[in-house]
Amino acid sequence: MRKYEMFIADIDDTLRVKGGSCGPITREALKEMQKRGMIVAIASGRPLWQGLLTHYSDWGLEKQFDLIIGMNGGEIYDVRKGTTEHFHPLSRETLKEITTKMYTVHQNPFVYRNGYMLAMRMDPFMERSAKRNRNEVVLAKDISEMWAEETGKILFRTGSAEELKPVEAYAKTIDCDRYVSFKTGPDLLEIQDPRVTKGAGLRHYCEANGINLENVIAFGDADNDRAMLEAAGTSVCLCNGQKDIQAMCDYVTEYPCAEDGAGRWLFDHLLK
Repeated sequence: MRKYEMFIADIDDTLRVKGGSCGPITREALKEMQKRGMIVAIASGRPLWQGLLTHYSDWGLEKQFDLIIGMNGGEIYDVRKGTTEHFHPLSRETLKEITTKMYTVHQNPFVYRNGYMLAMRMDPFMERSAKRNRNEVVLAKDISEMWAEETGKILFRTGSAEELKPVEAYAKTIDCDRYVSFKTGPDLLEIQDPRVTKGAGLRHYCEANGINLENVIAFGDADNDRAMLEAAGTSVCLCNGQKDIQAMCDYVTEYPCAEDGAGRWLFDHLLK
């Protein structure tokens, strides 16, 4: 196993079970990589304000991550430089087009605003999301509020993977050069500018900081991690990850996220 300069990982269902905390073995692996001087980064589909800035202290790490990617690459916080950059939000016109088309198959889209989630109604899925992420859900008085401001993406959550299938299938029929749809969980579909990916965010950071992508190792589990895993010199998928993501990675962990899969793999293969 080569010596790596940088480690980057998805958060939910990779470093921690969604809504939970980072496991003790994974936490110690993160601490050990920081101790050894590696660049340690996290990448999420959530916005920076939704807990990403406090994960290091919540997990008992002594120092902040060097890079935090939010909104699947739409936000990049370079901690060492103290700079935050935003990339390719969906315009109001594009949001209106997506919302009105998707409304035929899903009547409760939601978007991220500054510090809260905006939805058409409060259903059990939004309630669980709000509780899990400890943030407010504001209900729109009219559907036009969905496109009143440009934002990084629009999301559609269902009660199960089975319920998501027709929503996902229809979304694929409207994908175009201005927006694409992808699953980030068994019951969650997102639509975003195709130029925005965790991989693009990783490439941007590495180019700006003189890091060779071959010296980056990346961990993920879902479709929104694909570009990041492809960009890194070495890719690792959690064994609880999507089967197609497992198939395209260099390695698959022996243990799932719920059993500290990332941390166990790091200690067994990288931090011996």
